[in-house]
Amino acid sequence: MLILPLPFFPRLLFDMNNLKSSIKLLLKKLDSERDKNYLVTLNNKKKYILKISNAFETKKVIELQDYVLSSLNKRSSINKIIPKKIHNKIKSYTDQNNSKCYVRILSFIEGKVFANSKNSIELEISLGTYIGLLSKELKNLGDELSDVLFVLICLANQTGIDLEKSFYQNLNNKTRRDNKRHLSNKKLKS
Repeated sequence: MLILPLPFFPRLLFDMNNLKSSIKLLLKKLDSERDKNYLVTLNNKKKYILKISNAFETKKVIELQDYVLSSLNKRSSINKIIPKKIHNKIKSYTDQNNSKCYVRILSFIEGKVFANSKNSIELEISLGTYIGLLSKELKNLGDELSDVLFVLICLANQTGIDLEKSFYQNLNNKTRRDNKRHLSNKKLKS
């Protein structure tokens, strides 16, 4: 069950001063492994994706995801297949389990779930083309991410943080936390 204050949604999507008097807002829960994702339909027309992080994701991870989406959207060869950030700012709220979650709004891209589609030559060519374009653009993104890594290393050096030690501690924490997560995932069982 999703419990968010009703004004929360319009504030994420619009400037409250520009809202019309009535808004019809439909939410449909989407399948998701870790996050909570909803298809939001406004006035039976505009569609968005409401993404609510799981309690284990930090704001920094969400900001990095937004950065990658923004960077990929600047590339004309793939920007039609990459969701766009609609939100200006990542919002946070405390869920019913008293956990802090982060909320974002992304554009909705019409399409079918690949697993539910019948195999065809056209589908495979189309998918192969998009994967090839995405792969090429992700290689270009590597240069930008290495810039971010360089800045992080500089900041760690300036503040006396042992980045290698911190990285391995973080990796160990995630390994301990997630070591059995996929074993109980019904979607991964055949």
